[in-house]
Amino acid sequence: MRRSAMSVLAIAAGVLTACAQYWAKPGGTEAEFNATKSVCETQSYLLFPPLLEQIMVDGGYVTPLVTTCSGWGPNRSCVTSGGLLLPPTYATIDHNAAPRDAALKTCLYAAGWRQVKDKAEAETVNALPPSSPAADMTGRQYCDMIFSLPQYEVTRPIFDNNYQTCVAQRTAQMGH
Repeated sequence: MRRSAMSVLAIAAGVLTACAQYWAKPGGTEAEFNATKSVCETQSYLLFPPLLEQIMVDGGYVTPLVTTCSGWGPNRSCVTSGGLLLPPTYATIDHNAAPRDAALKTCLYAAGWRQVKDKAEAETVNALPPSSPAADMTGRQYCDMIFSLPQYEVTRPIFDNNYQTCVAQRTAQMGH
């Protein structure tokens, strides 16, 4: 296997193992999480639709010619092999995958879900009684974070890029 093809497989394997994510919320259920995640995914795809581009991963090449001869004198025969064109290898990338993932995570956080390290921790957190709104970040604190830190810029469209909309939605989510 060519080196660049092996690199693509290694990257793909890394992406697949990074997909195992666990989310938890005191008093949360799997059904509630799935419903929230579905809404958040829809919002994130509306904000950041797939922006696909096909890129060349490996330029391809022509195998070297090899001539093999056997026999002597007039009984000598030679066979040439090789010279085969191995075409380029392409992959499709989505330029909006990272911002879409950030928007999804921000939406889940806004709904009270938190990423945890494993299934056992998720089960422990979900078994806790629902937290009181006072224990959570207030609407203003949450929106201050979203609208002041550069890494959350991609998630601001969830709130129509409007601080007051963010505060109103966060406050409603917290039951105030």
